[in-house]
Formats: sequence, structure tokens, C-alpha cells
Amino acid sequence: MLVSLEVSGGFFAAPALNQAQTIDTQECEPERGDEIEQLIHEVRFFSLPTQLSQTKPGAADHFTYRLTVKDGTYVHSVEVSDPVPQGEISRLINILRSTP
Repeated sequence: MLVSLEVSGGFFAAPALNQAQTIDTQECEPERGDEIEQLIHEVRFFSLPTQLSQTKPGAADHFTYRLTVKDGTYVHSVEVSDPVPQGEISRLINILRSTP
């Protein structure tokens, strides 16, 4: 399974911070790959709408996260903005941001 995270926005939109990160769950550390796949299944990622939350008009300095998952022939993207709702999506974003 390929999982990509793109981050945009924020107060200081540095290109290095906003680069897309892609993780192949079959090639990363086994525990990390299993955890990512489990979270994707728990949130029923392929059934989620493409837009989970939107920032309020006039909001500034927020981040927008675009998650894209490819599993075989299935590809789906979901966009969520700060503040990210607590739960599996938040955990998934945090794991992806902390994975080298």
C-alpha cells in the first residue's frame, strides 16, 4: 500500500516542510507499516469524502493535509484542514509526518 501525505499552508510555508511524503507500507518498518494499514482500514479510508473539513473564512496560518492511498487498483485522496479532528485521521497524519 502506498500512502502519501502533502502538507500546505501554515505561517511559514517552507518548501522543505511542504514536500509530499510517500510511504510504501511493504517496505517500511513492519510495525509501522502494519499500524498505518490498520488505521486506514479503521477509518474506512476509501469510503471517506474527498473533503473532511474546511477552514473557516478568514482563518490564517492553518495547514491543509492531503492524504492519498493506493492499494492495488484503488486510489483515493482525502483533504483535511486544521484543526484536524481527533481520532484515527489525526493519528495517521502524525505517524506519516514522523516517519522518515
